Amino acid sequence: MDYLEVIVGAIAATIALWALNLQKKEIINNGRITSLIHASNMIQGKIDYYSKIINDKKSQNKHYDEWNGLAARINNEFRPLKEEIDQQLLELMDNHNEILRSEAIKKALAKKT
Repeated sequence: MDYLEVIVGAIAATIALWALNLQKKEIINNGRITSLIHASNMIQGKIDYYSKIINDKKSQNKHYDEWNGLAARINNEFRPLKEEIDQQLLELMDNHNEILRSEAIKKALAKKT
């Protein structure tokens, strides 16, 4: 009987270790998703902030040179970075949760050239 209890205990310990490993992977994946969402939101906040500054300068009839640098930074730095982060987020979410219509979403977000 003692032999059977040891076998059951070993099986239970193996299952517990396997469950802990799965939980660890889940926590890591959710952390990555959360980090990408946060980064995307921060970049969108910068885009919105600089866009508001540009619109204010345009409404004040400021010269193009006064807001051109901000527009260039939005278009050349922030938007491509946000698109890249959003693509990574979609890929990670698709691999993790198999979201519906992920290909349609990726096509809609793809760069138009």
